[in-house]
Amino acid sequence: MGPFLALWQQRLSPRDLARRLWAHRRQTQTALFNWTVVLAGLIVLQGVTAVTSVFVARRVAPLEYGQYLSSLGLASLLIILPNFGLDTYLLSRGGLSAEQLSRLWARLLRLRAALLLAWLAGMGLLTLVLPADTYPFWVLWPTSLALALESLVLLSHSALRSLSRHGWVTLLQTAVTIALLGITIGLQLQPGQIALFGISRAGVWLLATPLTIVATARLLRRPGSGAVPAEAPSSVSATAFLISDIAAAIYTRAPVTVVALYLGAGDVAAFGPANNLVLFLFVIPNALYFVVLPLLSRLAHDRRSAFRRVAGLQLVLQGGAGAIVSLTTLLFGGAIITRLFGANYAGSVVSLLLLSPLPLLKSLNFACAAILTADDRQTWRTATQVVCAVFNVAASVLLARTLGLLGVAVALVASEALLLVGYALGALWPRPAAPQAVAA
Repeated sequence: MGPFLALWQQRLSPRDLARRLWAHRRQTQTALFNWTVVLAGLIVLQGVTAVTSVFVARRVAPLEYGQYLSSLGLASLLIILPNFGLDTYLLSRGGLSAEQLSRLWARLLRLRAALLLAWLAGMGLLTLVLPADTYPFWVLWPTSLALALESLVLLSHSALRSLSRHGWVTLLQTAVTIALLGITIGLQLQPGQIALFGISRAGVWLLATPLTIVATARLLRRPGSGAVPAEAPSSVSATAFLISDIAAAIYTRAPVTVVALYLGAGDVAAFGPANNLVLFLFVIPNALYFVVLPLLSRLAHDRRSAFRRVAGLQLVLQGGAGAIVSLTTLLFGGAIITRLFGANYAGSVVSLLLLSPLPLLKSLNFACAAILTADDRQTWRTATQVVCAVFNVAASVLLARTLGLLGVAVALVASEALLLVGYALGALWPRPAAPQAVAA
């Protein structure tokens, strides 16, 4: 029986829920502490990255900054292919012992390195056919190299998160982020030096990547690093995670692209800041997802009652946090936009109000996604994401032509609601039979 159905049948009152949280206060306190640690790391990462971007924008010529953003956008989209969904796949292996996880991480790291080498060669060849004014080789390729090295680091982070070593991930994450900011400030960039920034950024990742890999290998081998009984083998192929990442990228990036193509740069200025702020707020449910998914994976196969309990409690936590963020966005979003971007972006206030339901919907979707992935239902999750990605693009194009920005916002909220319906149906569906084989 699905965890949603179990929760509904119990029909817990707020008082009963409070009693249950108190009865498991140690586990709840640990989860909340880990949530805070992960959230702090993600906020530092996003915040310092934004500061670095602003610093570069003010130092180099607008054309150069546009070249960098164009190169970063293209490379960030295409790197989904060599990443092959392995980060979430590894994160969902929380039921493995530390020794098993270490072997799996090493194998996946070699696979990703090989895929990234081929991808980097392809990106080099791609510069021969792309317009040089927009994608110069000495901007696109170093940017791609930095993302490739970062990809290896992120896979290592997933291995550590699978053993709930979130503090180490936050520490490593913060160290690299501050190093990137420091080298950017130290360069004292001038117009004409955007390539220097890209090469220096790649250099920082070139130093950080082997250090992170060595640290991860030692932490995974450390006694008491979270060894647990091995989980039942998963029948879910990593290809499902790849398709999932592609679909998520589509319905995350499609709205701004549709606005740019059908409504023009002026409407992008009115929609983009609001959309970016909402995307930043997604770090809150994403942080809890990183904490909960490995835990649920450990419980899914041999402790079903505990799995249902933890699944239900994290659903309540995600829903509560999402409701607070959505309400705060609705009430204070206008003031936030005006303070951050200035009076010239007052048009973004309306867009932000229209998008204010998204934090709540996204929080519930992260909660449902953790349940589906941990319970070997990634295939259902991926199929739902693909349907929603197609719906998002089609609805955005159709409604943009008829309703303008209002239509794009409605399409974005509707696609997230559709995703929630699909996820909930998957969680309510009877659990599949025990898998028989592992697919990597």
